[in-house]
Amino acid sequence: APKVAAIGLAVRVAVEAMGLATDQWRQIVIFAALASIIFGAVAAIGQTNVKRLLAYSSINNVGFVLIGLAAGTQEGVAAVLFYLTVYVVMTLGSFIVVLQMKDSEGQPVETIA
Repeated sequence: APKVAAIGLAVRVAVEAMGLATDQWRQIVIFAALASIIFGAVAAIGQTNVKRLLAYSSINNVGFVLIGLAAGTQEGVAAVLFYLTVYVVMTLGSFIVVLQMKDSEGQPVETIA
């Protein structure tokens, strides 16, 4: 929820408050998007814990949301809102599945192995 609220606030400030200065903030958003995508993907490579893997995936997904913001148009905002809606549903589903995974002894499974 905090991440979705922060993205919503960022979209509103960027498009409504600084809409006329899109060219000035677009490069910063593109850099943040690429950094988030790369960091999330590289950090997830060595993970063996499923919950941490999902956490790095969420870092990666923020980068994809920022790509829509970097467009600086109403279509970009619509794409951000659609992506956030799908992201929230899929993340909730993923964490519910991970929390329901149990081994043969009834212990929670947290490792990929």
